[in-house]
Amino acid sequence: MNAIKFSPKKASLIMDAFFVLFYVFFIYSQISAFLVFHLWSLPVFVLSETITLFLFMFRAKVVIFSDDMKDYAIAFSATLAPLLFRPFVGIHIIWGDSLVVIGLIMQILSLLSLNTSFGIAPENRGVKKSGLYKVVRHPVYASYLILYIGYFMNNLSMENLLIFIVAIILQIWRLENEERLLSKSSEYEQFKKETKWKLIPGVF
Repeated sequence: MNAIKFSPKKASLIMDAFFVLFYVFFIYSQISAFLVFHLWSLPVFVLSETITLFLFMFRAKVVIFSDDMKDYAIAFSATLAPLLFRPFVGIHIIWGDSLVVIGLIMQILSLLSLNTSFGIAPENRGVKKSGLYKVVRHPVYASYLILYIGYFMNNLSMENLLIFIVAIILQIWRLENEERLLSKSSEYEQFKKETKWKLIPGVF
């Protein structure tokens, strides 16, 4: 029996389909809760995930891609994890609203610099060095971190805590996989010298 050959293109198509499916359920749960409880941080979080979906669908052509199926599995899981967050009405922390807004603004500014070079799996679609990329090498992931913290603060539950922890672990794992792939490029190696920090200035 012939072994099934891994195809990055097929893997991307499968991820596209699952991402859209999870997104539909995510939208339904968040908007339904907003219509009942009127927590405006919910549609803001939805907007963040909608931007991610839009840019993912119109991403640029790959220059270098990973041939390791595990990299795609991690990226896929990291992308789906925040779509599992569910509204929970209980303790409402005002700082949570602020963090969601700050995270969204950071995400938009980062994505404006990234443009169509956005992708889910570890792939080189060109090295970006402008905007927030002068501060950290992965400002989009930094914005996700802030968004997740803000959403969790407004929707405190054991289920969301578990999703929060898993999402952060997966995003960092995904980040490291991207670093490994992008470091094959001499341009990215130079970028690493220019922008020292990966995610949090002065920390990581």
